[in-house]
Amino acid sequence: MSPQQYRALAGAAAKPSKYRAKRVTGRDDGLTFDSQAEAAHYDMLRLKLRAGQIIDRITLQPRYDLVVNGVKVATYIADFAYHDGQGRLHVVDVKGVRTPLYKLKRKLVEALYGFTIEEIGQEKKRPPRREPRRPKRSTTEARTCHSRTLKAR
Repeated sequence: MSPQQYRALAGAAAKPSKYRAKRVTGRDDGLTFDSQAEAAHYDMLRLKLRAGQIIDRITLQPRYDLVVNGVKVATYIADFAYHDGQGRLHVVDVKGVRTPLYKLKRKLVEALYGFTIEEIGQEKKRPPRREPRRPKRSTTEARTCHSRTLKAR
């Protein structure tokens, strides 16, 4: 029995995605997106297309081969690509987590193809770390402690 068959029989829930992104399915246009943020950005791009700010069409998940010294080393798959009203190419990637692999592929694509990838998404901002508070000493205590350390030597 395969693991998938066992899960189906046992009624176990499907394993959540690695970064907790929720897949969006059942849209009116029949498309499925890997995250809610990606689906929301696509909706915004469709509005721009209807308004005439995007020329021609929106390409979903365009592929870019990463060829170095004549050898294909990887493939980068963006989320969207389109041309704006002035004919400029926009390659967009909706990101929740910027992994080291993504950062490397982004640099390779930008070096090989000569365009910049637009990143859409929000990094979760952590509050700044605070140093633990030290109790304040009076000036006489500070002198006393310092003089003790000097005498001990």
